[in-house]
Amino acid sequence: MATLLTQFEQLHKKAGKGFEHLEKDADFLEEIFSEAQSTLPGLRREYDQLVEELEQNYPKELKASIAERGMELDNCHREVRKPR
Repeated sequence: MATLLTQFEQLHKKAGKGFEHLEKDADFLEEIFSEAQSTLPGLRREYDQLVEELEQNYPKELKASIAERGMELDNCHREVRKPR
């Protein structure tokens, strides 16, 4: 009977330690979650601004790049057509 009681006490002690670890983990995760919730809105705003800038600037940059490539091609065509 004493052995059964001792085993029960050991098991209870292990379970108590395990529960303490779970509580610490829960507190830690709660801190991370809270920090993420406070950071996320700012990151979303920053993302939206970057997407908006990209949508506004990309077509301009693309047109400029195409025009530049067109001029390079024209120059190459002129070089090829020059009599030697």
